[in-house]
Amino acid sequence: MPTVAELEREFPGAPVRALLSHLAREGAAESIDGERYAAQGALAEFRSALETALAELGSATPAELRDRFGLTRKYLIPLLEWADRRGVTRRRGDARVLVRLTAGKGGS
Repeated sequence: MPTVAELEREFPGAPVRALLSHLAREGAAESIDGERYAAQGALAEFRSALETALAELGSATPAELRDRFGLTRKYLIPLLEWADRRGVTRRRGDARVLVRLTAGKGGS
């Protein structure tokens, strides 16, 4: 999940930001934090995996979720903050807890 700036460096001269904005408007992608975008399908998979993990564990720290999902903090933290903003999870101290189960409802 590279940032817009990383993609612009990778593809100089390409209208990266415009393309990502278009994909978001069309519902194919979603902005995670203004600088990162992810495909709706990937977000739905992450949401489902996160809900499963938190339903099992009750709560989990980013370190526990990092180990479970095999993601680095660079990518995990923006996804967890996205889930918080979506009302799927809530931060409680250092951990995340499940607010509501939404499996099967896509990334948005």
